[in-house]
Amino acid sequence: MKTTAWLLCALAPFVAGSVLAGEPRGVQTYEFSVPTNDAYIPCLNEIVSFSLSIEVRTHVFSTKNGTVHLLDNWTYSGFATGLSTGREWVIGGVSPFQSNTKVDGSGVIQSIINQRYDPVAKGDTAFYRHDTFKITVNANGELVVERLFAPGVEEFLCKHNKN
Repeated sequence: MKTTAWLLCALAPFVAGSVLAGEPRGVQTYEFSVPTNDAYIPCLNEIVSFSLSIEVRTHVFSTKNGTVHLLDNWTYSGFATGLSTGREWVIGGVSPFQSNTKVDGSGVIQSIINQRYDPVAKGDTAFYRHDTFKITVNANGELVVERLFAPGVEEFLCKHNKN
């Protein structure tokens, strides 16, 4: 009895937290931080240091026809700092991921990355990242679509202010 009461008290914050958070049934939420890394952004002519936190919401389910579905949504937040100028940006964005795979191995995996880097100082240059990923395999196991993420920093684009 004492063990059961202790267990209920220990689990209460987790049960209440998931109910209060309003998570749909089967959705898992977790957060992690990405170690700080630096990259040269050509359109800024600057090396920028990035610090990201990511919240991930994942839902896995299967349907009667044997297809397994994975829905994964990443929400980015953080800061970026120019190493030579000290300019700062606030990072925000989303990256939805979807996978639909059948027992025979056929299916589609696709993801999109959308990140924006808004300057802290008014008038500074904003920049963004947009990239897509898609792989499709048919029922014969043949790769019919392959679009991988663009490697490197060429995926970062500047959005210059109109002055």
